[in-house]
Amino acid sequence: MQAVRTYTWSFKAEAAKSQLQLLLAELAKDEWTVVKRADGEAEWQAAGYNPPFTLPFMKTNEVMVSVRPKA
Repeated sequence: MQAVRTYTWSFKAEAAKSQLQLLLAELAKDEWTVVKRADGEAEWQAAGYNPPFTLPFMKTNEVMVSVRPKA
């Protein structure tokens, strides 16, 4: 199962990591269990859906985190 946060503008690594931190904070507040890798980091990925010439405010990006259902 994946939890997703959608955002616009930049798809650079710094932007994705910033959005990831916001998503992790929301999941912690709602008491979801985040799936972690062997190194202890959250299992996550980022996706960008637009060509590079799209205006930044019109871009659609997402960060996704693997989660387990609430108990």
